[in-house]
Amino acid sequence: MKTRLPVCLALCLCVQLSQADDAPSIHLRAVRARTSHARSTSWRTSYGSYHKSSNRSLAVSIDVRNIGGEQADIIVQTFFLAKGKGRDSGVFVFDRQLAELSLDPRGMTNLVHSSRELTEETQHYEALRRHYNQGAEMDGYIVRVLADGIVLKAEASSVRYRKLAEIIELDQALAEL
Repeated sequence: MKTRLPVCLALCLCVQLSQADDAPSIHLRAVRARTSHARSTSWRTSYGSYHKSSNRSLAVSIDVRNIGGEQADIIVQTFFLAKGKGRDSGVFVFDRQLAELSLDPRGMTNLVHSSRELTEETQHYEALRRHYNQGAEMDGYIVRVLADGIVLKAEASSVRYRKLAEIIELDQALAEL
């Protein structure tokens, strides 16, 4: 029994390495391209109470390059993340974009993925000393390149999200934050 365990581990490692060898060689670069922000105040009193809303959206510029010698059939996924306000303060995916690409050897493409608008509302009642938040605020993005269900490369807006980017079941991992 003791001699089989190292053999099984070696076989598992060989299978994983052979899968990684068959995968395309990809270079990925993702950066925030632009952020739009619109703010409006629907009412304000002379004693300091107010209601304001804010709409934001985000665009990410993505460069994908095939650095291998064979054609690469890949999927580029972009997840836009938000953090809930008020009682719903967890991190969640509020929008996602998907692009299926076929890159020639040494081929390159540039994509721009844009999120839908995200709304946040704030009500402040000065006399009651109460502050209420609804909606969510933009918290970042994750961009992944996949081939045959394997995450080849990943970029994110923060180190925290970079670690999550390689998890296939991303929604489930974010729910645990």
